[in-house]
Amino acid sequence: MDADADAEVDAYALLGVAAAAGERELSRAYRAKALQHHPDKNRGDPAAARLFHDVKAAYDLLSDPVRRAAYDERRRALLAKRQRLGALSSQRKRMKSQLERGEQAARDARDAERERAQAVRAEAARFRDEALRDEARRDRAMRDHVRHSRGRPDGEPADDLDRAVRVRWATGSSHDRASLAAAFAPFGALDEVVVAPAAGPRSALLVFRSAAAARALLAAGSADPRISGFECAWAAGARPAETLAGPPPPPPPPPAADERRLPGSGLAFADFEALTLERMRQAGAAAAAPPRQG
Repeated sequence: MDADADAEVDAYALLGVAAAAGERELSRAYRAKALQHHPDKNRGDPAAARLFHDVKAAYDLLSDPVRRAAYDERRRALLAKRQRLGALSSQRKRMKSQLERGEQAARDARDAERERAQAVRAEAARFRDEALRDEARRDRAMRDHVRHSRGRPDGEPADDLDRAVRVRWATGSSHDRASLAAAFAPFGALDEVVVAPAAGPRSALLVFRSAAAARALLAAGSADPRISGFECAWAAGARPAETLAGPPPPPPPPPAADERRLPGSGLAFADFEALTLERMRQAGAAAAAPPRQG
C-alpha cells in the first residue's frame, strides 16, 4: 500500500491503531493482525489471505516516515472531503424533510378544503330538499283550501275555481275593488274582488256567487262594450269540466313569466295569495265588529 492507494482502505483501521500511533505500537498491532489472518491458520478462506496481504501492506506504508507523511496528507484531505459531503448530505436531508413536510401540509389543506366544500354542498342540498318539501306541503295546503267546499244555497258548485275569473286591463288604466265590482256586477253577484298588488300585473280576481255568472262573463268576452277594456279568462286557466255547456269562451291570454301556478290546479300563486289575504281581512273585520242586538 502506498500514498496513492485507494482511500477506501484505511491503513490505521486495518491495523487497529490511532493515527498518532508510534513505531512500537504499529509493530505490536501488525504482529497481532498478521497472526490472526495468517493463511496457515485460515486454510480455505480466501478472505483471510487478502486481509493478511492488506495488513502487511498497511504496516509497510506506515512504518516508512516519508510514505506515511504522504499518506496522512492524502488521508486528511479525503476525510475533510467526506465531512463536507456528509454535511451537504445532512443539509439535503433536512431540505428534503422540510419539502416533504410542506407538501404533506399542502395535501392536508387541500383535503380539508375538499371536505369543507363537500360539507357545504351537502348542507345546501339538505336546505334545498327541505325547501322543496315545505313548498310541496304549502302547495297541498293551498289546493285543499282553494278546493274546499263551502256550499251555496242556490245549488251552484261550491268550488272557487268554477266561479273565479281573472281580469286584466291596460297599464294606463286604474281600477280598485269598487270600480271593478261596479263594472262586472251586471253579469252576476260577486262574492269577492281581489286586486293584485300595485307592484304586480294590472289584474284582479273576481269570484262570482254562481258559476253561471262566471260563464256569462266569459261568453260575452271583450266584445261586450261594458268590459271592452278588460281581458277575461278562467282563473284556473281552463274552463271547468262541469260547465262545458254552451259555446266555449275565448282562450285565456298567456300568463306572465312570474305567475306560477299551483301544482294540480290552474290557479296562480299570486291569485291565491291575494284571495287568502282578502278573506283573512274580511274574517278579521267580522270578528272585530260588535255583536248585533236582538
